[in-house]
Amino acid sequence: KSNFLVGNITVTMSDGTTYELKIKPADIVKFERKFDVPISELTETQKYEWILYLAWLSAKRNGVTDDYDTWIEKVEEIDVKGGTDNPKG
Repeated sequence: KSNFLVGNITVTMSDGTTYELKIKPADIVKFERKFDVPISELTETQKYEWILYLAWLSAKRNGVTDDYDTWIEKVEEIDVKGGTDNPKG
């Protein structure tokens, strides 16, 4: 049972743009295919790249980005709990 899968991942980019990215079943399937691990593995091992990849899949699906490596270079911060009250200047 991984609670963050039902919520959003908040991503703050280096230019200050913030995205609330909802993880959908298609994102989970693509994640499992790429890393060959069940999504439940995130409850035991939370590799930073796994979380970034899930966020990127959602961003890509929403037309925000196409290239993973270019996108992660611009990521400043991620919050897996959903919404954040953490103002970033």
